Amino acid sequence: ILKYLAIGASTLHIQYKDLEWLAPKEWLNDTIIEFGLSLWMNKLKMMDPHVAHCMHIFSPFFYTKFRSGK
Repeated sequence: ILKYLAIGASTLHIQYKDLEWLAPKEWLNDTIIEFGLSLWMNKLKMMDPHVAHCMHIFSPFFYTKFRSGK
């Protein structure tokens, strides 16, 4: 239902099934977390590019890929 292209990042696809994780007393899934972090970082890049340049936000999938060696 939503494609979000953050500055310098790949496109995030939010599906209807991801919206279910936003219901009260539900856990957030990786896609929703990645979307929120990308949105926040994109806003920071517009408001304070110097601070944003000094930061990096890893994907929630980074550690799993790192541990598997892929």
